[in-house]
Amino acid sequence: MEIIEWEIIEATGDLTDVLSVRHKVYVEEAGRLNHVDDTITSFDRFDNYCVYIVAKLNNEPVATVKVIADSSLGLPCDEFAELSRYRVSQNCLCEFGHLISLPSVRNEKLGPAMMRAALIYAVNRGATHILGDFFADGNHSDLHYYYKNLGFIPASAPYKDPRFTGAPLSIIGFLDISHSYNLYLHGSNVQKRLLRYFYNDYAVYREAKKPKDFFSYQNGGRLNSRQLLAELKSKVNHPSYSRLSYLMGCGIQTRGENEFITDENGNNFFALFDQYGNQSFGYNYTEFVNTLRTALNNKNINSTKIMFEEASIRLADELIKATDNNFDCCYFANGGGETIDNAFKIAMAVTRRKKIIAFEGCFHGKTIATLSAAGRDEHHQVYPGLMKETFVILPFGDETALDNALNADIAAVIIEPVQAEGGVNVPPAGFLAYLTELAHQKGALVIFDEMQTAFGRLGHMFAFQKYQVIPDIMCIGKAFGGGILPISAVLTRHEFWGVLSDHPSSFGSSLGGNPVSCELARQVLRTASAPAFISHINMLSGILLPELGRLQDKYPQLISRITGDGLMFGIHFTSPLIVGLALRLLYENNVTSSYCLYNLNVLRVQPPLNSHSHNLAEACKTLDYVLNKINSVDLDNWSQNQASFEIIVPVPIKNLLNKVHNNPTLFELFSDGRTNYPCNERVKFYGRIGDDLGCWDNTLELHKDGYVSKASEGFIWKSCERVLKLIELTPDTTRVHITAIWDNDIKPYDVLTNVKLHLYLNEHGFPRVRNELMRGGIDETVLRDVV
Repeated sequence: MEIIEWEIIEATGDLTDVLSVRHKVYVEEAGRLNHVDDTITSFDRFDNYCVYIVAKLNNEPVATVKVIADSSLGLPCDEFAELSRYRVSQNCLCEFGHLISLPSVRNEKLGPAMMRAALIYAVNRGATHILGDFFADGNHSDLHYYYKNLGFIPASAPYKDPRFTGAPLSIIGFLDISHSYNLYLHGSNVQKRLLRYFYNDYAVYREAKKPKDFFSYQNGGRLNSRQLLAELKSKVNHPSYSRLSYLMGCGIQTRGENEFITDENGNNFFALFDQYGNQSFGYNYTEFVNTLRTALNNKNINSTKIMFEEASIRLADELIKATDNNFDCCYFANGGGETIDNAFKIAMAVTRRKKIIAFEGCFHGKTIATLSAAGRDEHHQVYPGLMKETFVILPFGDETALDNALNADIAAVIIEPVQAEGGVNVPPAGFLAYLTELAHQKGALVIFDEMQTAFGRLGHMFAFQKYQVIPDIMCIGKAFGGGILPISAVLTRHEFWGVLSDHPSSFGSSLGGNPVSCELARQVLRTASAPAFISHINMLSGILLPELGRLQDKYPQLISRITGDGLMFGIHFTSPLIVGLALRLLYENNVTSSYCLYNLNVLRVQPPLNSHSHNLAEACKTLDYVLNKINSVDLDNWSQNQASFEIIVPVPIKNLLNKVHNNPTLFELFSDGRTNYPCNERVKFYGRIGDDLGCWDNTLELHKDGYVSKASEGFIWKSCERVLKLIELTPDTTRVHITAIWDNDIKPYDVLTNVKLHLYLNEHGFPRVRNELMRGGIDETVLRDVV
């Protein structure tokens, strides 16, 4: 069947499509009504309490169904059935009517599709029971066996609808949704097969914010939009980061405004971290957006690389002036790694030497050269071609090591004025000046990597201005494009620029320095160099630094130290578990941050430079709230990829085993606690691991002393096994032991996701199972938590 487009139309809305289908079926095909105007008679007083669901193919309406909620008026089928016995306080009745489709598309799939859509809409609105009029069976005396297998029972004698000429015998069918769902779980094989179509994703559609999204059946299970995107990203882009973001509960990015970013549900998050220096000016910065519009409207948006391109030439001149003319020339590229490579080329060409000194914990990019500069064992294990002989890696800030290493083989020393991914490390006082002087004595050049420190991050336009140490080469990027377009630059002086004259073809960037990126970068320079902008940054720093110091004093058992400068800080926690838990709790409270790539003990605090002071202060309060909560949590064993829970209940093991076997997913740690699934077969399982339901293949096997529930390898889990085991202590007392063991296959970041899963299990999974065990008159005081 072709893909159906669905539309939900209120009775007060435009009913043209509904009338169109009714006319073609009731008038043209069946002759049950005489004229199109007669179809109006099928609209009645009940329409005040109904909606119409319309199915479209190729934008043409082909089928409709009417979903009517019970009200003080009753329901249309009250005319033919006695419904008073069904109208009790806990029941919510809903009627399906006028389910019709065009003969040109009518088949055995479209009718059930309309019923599924109506069921989902009704369940989502709280319906517990469904009524509808169906054609009687071949003997004209009962419901058709198809509807009986769905769980419908006859609620009336057969009748003819007097409104329609020549109408066949109909009969009112009544469906208890919970009973029908139970047939899906425990009924005959025929019932299970038929009902799977309607209940395969029942766990998620009954609470969906947009039930229409679930009208079309998916044989593989219905994934939420987060999981769909996460799985696709994992498949076509970045598996580890995709799984990490998903398991940590991150939503779908939509729009942004200043220091806030919005998710798919309209939640606004304060950016306590500027995404590695990329979003130093926040999101949708008005001046940058206007500059882009102007540049695009001018239609000078492509680069010829032959003609003189005014935007890039003007940008180069303005950039050099922004450095107080401490540099003479520059070359534009796209990303930071590309520009760092250019810096290495310049240094090697000038000195005719082969080696570069870098520092432990550094981050200069992810090209072969820049990964080599990081000197990390995990990179060398994966990429055997890294330039191990080219780079000499020294302890950060160690003058003695620098003295010993700087020799006639060294072309340059590269350093971040504040080391970002290694832990937001500030070099010891005087180290940058010492390094520069010593390098020059030894004939080596000094390269400052200012990817994250430029454009005011440290309270000056560039970090070299703050520390009053002028390097031979400076590299900038990231925020240079306003967080919107890629552009980077290497800057140096004329005496080092000869390689570009002697070997011009050794430098190049296909789209680097294109007109649009350059116009935007010119505006970035104007914004970042404004005295008021720099003053604003220093004002924010004056708020943030004392607040971080206060938090360190308040939580000494959590925080070992605060590092950083300007508006670039790192909170060093005593364990990466604290970082993982802090990130999760911050996100739950609408604040985003991240960890240091090469130091998982460190939480980044690096907000957009244009943040409003009151919003930053509020984010600091949120951080305080989060740390206070963490301070009360026992994190022992939370680094492990397993968790256990054990209680003793005063119930005979036989009684408890019956309860578990009758509805095992009530006691499933990741279940929503209200949805059951067929046992001993592979099913699509909707499990709670955070704010919504994730979907994975799962098999739950019943054992004589409990159950074992196993997730199949997939996007969320490499493996995840949950075991419930009952142990008889006395004839009237049973020990219940529950264990979860998982593997998300995202080392080394599993320490972060393990904390998230432990948090969920401790706050939701285990307490919910405990509550289920307490039902039936068991007093909480007799439950003993032994793990």
